[in-house]
Amino acid sequence: MIVTLSGPEKEDRLQVIRALASDFRIAYTGHVIERVADGDFTYDDVRTCLTNARRVVKAETDGQALDGLRYVVRGPDTGGCAFYTCGKIVLLGGQRIYQVISAKHYIEGREGGD
Repeated sequence: MIVTLSGPEKEDRLQVIRALASDFRIAYTGHVIERVADGDFTYDDVRTCLTNARRVVKAETDGQALDGLRYVVRGPDTGGCAFYTCGKIVLLGGQRIYQVISAKHYIEGREGGD
């Protein structure tokens, strides 16, 4: 289910995601690892997107996330191209991390999707 976040809530969540990425507290699902192995993008592209994210596009409920939500975040990759990630905040080894579920380049003006 899509959750509507207010402006301040979106900005707060975005700041948390940026901080986790800045501290290299990122984990990747098998899907993302495969996409990196295939050469679709790099781990640096994902981290750059997260640390320079422009906005949280949407939030959806996720029972496994620490705050109950997964986020679609957009920002630039290492080359400045439009990039999309979907992820959630989880506990791993007793630490909060941002788990990237999917990621890809997208065309500005079109919705980034799974």
